[in-house]
Amino acid sequence: FFISFFGKAPAVFQTNWFMFSLLTEIIFFVSIRTRIFVLYSRGPSWVWSVLALVAAGIGLGLPFTQTGHQFLKFARPEGHHFIWFLVVLTGYFIVIEFAKLGYYAMQAKMAVKKEG
Repeated sequence: FFISFFGKAPAVFQTNWFMFSLLTEIIFFVSIRTRIFVLYSRGPSWVWSVLALVAAGIGLGLPFTQTGHQFLKFARPEGHHFIWFLVVLTGYFIVIEFAKLGYYAMQAKMAVKKEG
């Protein structure tokens, strides 16, 4: 992922890091809000969903605005960076889900051992 920024201006890396970090945090909170696989769980509340979408929209849109360019020194992201985002964020989601499910499975085994 980071090799795609080699030789680019620092603003390109900073912009993509900002957007990527925001999306990973949203994905993390979507995942850990339930003990089961997130796609089998009940969806988040409408308030949480709206706030997450607004945050993602602002975070992804900011680099395309004058505010993002002038005050935050963001660079306009290139199209292939979004492909990288999709690939890496999908992998990130899968790793989080496996870690979460493994953690809760381990907790359940430990609880059974304590009882027995």
